[in-house]
Amino acid sequence: MTTTRTTIIALVVGALVLGAVPGAARFNLTFAEDLTVRVGNSLPGGEMGPNIATSGLGAFSIPASLTINPIVDGEAFICDKNNHRLLRMNMATGGTAILAGSVGSVGFVNGMTGPTSRFRKPFDIAIDSTGNCYVADSDNHAIRHVFAVNGLTQTLAGAPAPSQVPGYINGAGTSSRFDFPKGLALRTIAPVGLLIADSANQAI
Repeated sequence: MTTTRTTIIALVVGALVLGAVPGAARFNLTFAEDLTVRVGNSLPGGEMGPNIATSGLGAFSIPASLTINPIVDGEAFICDKNNHRLLRMNMATGGTAILAGSVGSVGFVNGMTGPTSRFRKPFDIAIDSTGNCYVADSDNHAIRHVFAVNGLTQTLAGAPAPSQVPGYINGAGTSSRFDFPKGLALRTIAPVGLLIADSANQAI
């Protein structure tokens, strides 16, 4: 039996064209709205967009992931990876504001407020129904916990500062070790938990 891999080969305004290469059928998945740039541009940078209440474009540097806020309608969170920060975005206006971290300030700091905390290439973010954000802080080899309401940041699992040592250890909290964790998924039915794609360890 021959297996054909399906790949995205084109993105056009209003429709996503999927096809298998070579010689397979093409499928058009039509969306209700045209493709629209909400925030950002084609050039990487470290500029903040306007305040969350206003519209306009901000500048990212390798935005790695986006998660919808299940508590606040119309709000999303973005891992602005190479700017080492987390942003909140108003999906209607494109306005952005810092949730945690600071442009160009790399480190491993648990902050009482968002801008005082530090990350090193945050790669993914998940949020639960009570406003707890979980962040795969990839190059710090740690999972961070951030409160959506005020950006207060704690280390949930992995190597705490100042070591940031990668490894492969199952343990409670900061006794565990990861090696470039890059993906998160929340399990909301029993047993409730957080699944972590531990990239360089080739493990979940």
